[in-house]
Amino acid sequence: AALPPPVSSPQPLTAEYVAALMNSEQLFGDLCTINFRKYDTNKDGRLQMKEATKLCQDLHLSMGMFLDDEDIKAAVELTKDFAGGDKDSLSEEEFARWFRELLKESVTGRIQKVARTPPALLSVTVKSMAGTEKVVEVPRDSDVSTLAEAAAAAMDLPYAQTRISVNGQVLPDRTLLSSLELELSSDPEVIAVVMNKLKVRRHVYKARGGAPPHRGYHLVATDEIDLAPNAKISEQLEVLVPPDGISRRTPDNYKLKAFQASPNEQAPRKWEGGMNEVEPDLSLTAEELFGTLQNVDLAVMVPMEGFD
Repeated sequence: AALPPPVSSPQPLTAEYVAALMNSEQLFGDLCTINFRKYDTNKDGRLQMKEATKLCQDLHLSMGMFLDDEDIKAAVELTKDFAGGDKDSLSEEEFARWFRELLKESVTGRIQKVARTPPALLSVTVKSMAGTEKVVEVPRDSDVSTLAEAAAAAMDLPYAQTRISVNGQVLPDRTLLSSLELELSSDPEVIAVVMNKLKVRRHVYKARGGAPPHRGYHLVATDEIDLAPNAKISEQLEVLVPPDGISRRTPDNYKLKAFQASPNEQAPRKWEGGMNEVEPDLSLTAEELFGTLQNVDLAVMVPMEGFD
């Protein structure tokens, strides 16, 4: 089964971030590109009404807002106002105009009392391995993953495989930009690197017996694994679940769950479900399963052995 669209935008839509969007054409354009690609689930180059409505709902949820039926109806009508000849879908250009108006009407009006001063933006010159050079803007208080997203959008690189290298060192996605010297004046060599492997965060849960609350699947390890982007999941089960590293069972004895997680939050210590999880479609490639959406993690359920 395919995962549903994400419940939050690539950068959390705080009051400060929305203010930054409205003050930076480049930052807004990058966010439009990222969102259009993610919510264009059938990849036809147009955003269908259902896809646009889903984006609208997720946008509000990321702000802690709830949309009632009237709000959804108004959003649909707003979509039609910006659609061209095809009133049931939006091109990428039409989407950009609609998305700006959506932010203004649905978000900006509600946060004006909170947002007073736009946050400081960081301008960074990023090069691709092919030699393309772009200046991208990101909020100064964001992390390296945000810079990687902006670079991928600006240079049309695959988001899930794009990492940031500074002065020859590939940085962890969660590194805060404020901890780095990335000012244009410091002349760092910042390169957007397209990795030939896809990194996936894996959480290993092992089943325990006994009386509640001990019975169930408990977290025993969290790590990152490298997958071949274009190979099917079914061909990489030995990587997902090493048969000799965790258990004597073969990979097909395990339960696998794919779910979206916040990169800054710990996985639950005990697996209770409710993570909007799905069973991965093993016929998909790693890129199709883990690369089209942001922060898709893998949970591996290890069954009990003997008297565990």
